[in-house]
Amino acid sequence: RKMLRQLGYKVAWFPGCDPEKQPRGKKAIVAGHIDSHASLVEGKDGEQYLLVARSFFEQSSPTKEKVKRASDFTGAHLVVIEDSELPHLAFNLIQFRNGVIAISQTGKEGGTEYIPSTLETALDGIVGPEKVVVLPPLRNIPQRTQAGIRCMSNILPTEFIQKAKEATGQK
Repeated sequence: RKMLRQLGYKVAWFPGCDPEKQPRGKKAIVAGHIDSHASLVEGKDGEQYLLVARSFFEQSSPTKEKVKRASDFTGAHLVVIEDSELPHLAFNLIQFRNGVIAISQTGKEGGTEYIPSTLETALDGIVGPEKVVVLPPLRNIPQRTQAGIRCMSNILPTEFIQKAKEATGQK
């Protein structure tokens, strides 16, 4: 945390998830993994948006207050997403430098048409529908590995690597 702050990042404390207070089907959430129930994205307006699962946000009054405080401190707009129909680890998504978001399918097939989830609809509004890439669903992987799409990739901005090297005296 100290290193990130030295690099100019705003770092806020974020509460943990209490799996016992989660709806059935979401109990497998790994308590210490923020991306089980929240994600920070940059909108088409250049602003930061903290997307939070309603089941997590409303698990307790202290959680609500701590999430609001983290959102306020970092300057991110808080967006609470209804998650009762979302699959496990839906918030585990990737946003690339060009603003494109890759997300595992969280909506449903409705006959001949695809019905976007509440999360996909919110992302369409925040970054624009042309910047949301819905990938095939990861139905069994998150349940078995406790990892979502972001966990299965190794993406680190080159600026972060360079700043980290400079801060530690490396070349």
